[in-house]
Amino acid sequence: EKMYVCAAVIVIYEYFVELVSQFFGRIPNIPQGKIVKRQPSQYIGGETRKQNENPDINLAIIFESVPWRSKDVYSFNVLNTLLGSSASFSTGGPGKGMHARTTKNLLNRYYYVESANALNFHFSDTGIFGLQIGGTADQGNRLLQNLIGELKDLTKKIDNVELTRAKNILKSNILMACLLYTSDAADDLLCVDLGGRRIIKKK
Repeated sequence: EKMYVCAAVIVIYEYFVELVSQFFGRIPNIPQGKIVKRQPSQYIGGETRKQNENPDINLAIIFESVPWRSKDVYSFNVLNTLLGSSASFSTGGPGKGMHARTTKNLLNRYYYVESANALNFHFSDTGIFGLQIGGTADQGNRLLQNLIGELKDLTKKIDNVELTRAKNILKSNILMACLLYTSDAADDLLCVDLGGRRIIKKK
């Protein structure tokens, strides 16, 4: 029905238009009568298990959250930063993720936890939020209890210092992303495609 092409740091705009016309200009238009309207996505839920010969196990509990247009999207992103992402081996330099709950409450406390990551995705119709934890399969029951316990702790009052830190880290990550032209272009394209307009960012 429609197609967008975006690029970042274009030196010669006319050359870019020429390349787009060369590679995509031959795509035929779809007759209006043959366009099938997409039905809104609905969160169904359920349980999925996959078995393999790997001695490790990965568990995740995910809930429905909100679409990206919702005002609550900011709260979910703060929670995502609060939980963070941790692994027994990660790159990024000293102190990376040291204040994340996945590091303090899981990776640094239980020897059998090898990884823990917050899951946070927002789509046009709905979203999902949850937590994933990984470790050795023989500690599966304990990993599950740790996973449930960490999610339950999100329902308790969050300390102001911890909450402020999570907000500041999120702000920093957003500002850093704004410095990347490729990320900026992708965000603009997403806004146009899903919202019909470009959101101007003040830098």
